Amino acid sequence: MKLGNRILGPATCNLSESAVMAGVIELSSLEVPEWHRKKGAANKLMDTICEEADEHRKVLMLKPAEDEWLVKWYESHGFEKIQDAPVIM
Repeated sequence: MKLGNRILGPATCNLSESAVMAGVIELSSLEVPEWHRKKGAANKLMDTICEEADEHRKVLMLKPAEDEWLVKWYESHGFEKIQDAPVIM
């Protein structure tokens, strides 16, 4: 699995191996410029990240802001909230 900055069209993200848990990859950011939003780029990048994590038998950990829409977006990609403060999925 490629770590560091990932780019898929206008969507970018940052992935890194967890310093505290073996086999865990942390997704610390996923961004799409405002003028490219609502075109599926973030969904495609998230799908690619999830497929690669599955292929390499890695666990993905997210720490999104507590924005309810963002938590719901991650849940739409199969993530489950496991902790509330801070939110960890």
